[in-house]
Amino acid sequence: MKITSIDIITVVVPTIPGRVHSASFGPAGWDQVPKHIIRLNTDEGIYGLGETSRGTPEGAIRQGFNQLKGRDPLKLSLQNVFRDAATHRNTVMPFRDAASVPRNCVMPSDFVGSWTREDDLIVDGIQFEKGEAIVPTKPGLGCELDEDALEKYRIN
Repeated sequence: MKITSIDIITVVVPTIPGRVHSASFGPAGWDQVPKHIIRLNTDEGIYGLGETSRGTPEGAIRQGFNQLKGRDPLKLSLQNVFRDAATHRNTVMPFRDAASVPRNCVMPSDFVGSWTREDDLIVDGIQFEKGEAIVPTKPGLGCELDEDALEKYRIN
């Protein structure tokens, strides 16, 4: 299997007023800074999804992709992918963040978009029980991108 292409979908999902990252919690306009949903495609029809931090330059994403293109994703170590492929610190941060969210995370952030934003862009939101995220049982990260929501908030 080889990584063959990348799709970059730029979105702005408004924050819920009065919540973390909303205009009342930061500089004016911060909640309107775009972020990118990235889909890495393979020659076997399998793809991976990721999300950049707001304000990540698209050029940085493309530079990172160029270093991954043609490589077998099954042979990439997430431990080293940052050193090997990241040209901008926010390009692959979602992978690190998803792997490192602590069990006692109590303050919602972009990790839990449904608490801070109008939409979290996934079909079934992340479920919580007693303050802990329930580990999904579906393949991969266990979530599916909501294509309708993606089109609603897409700006490119």
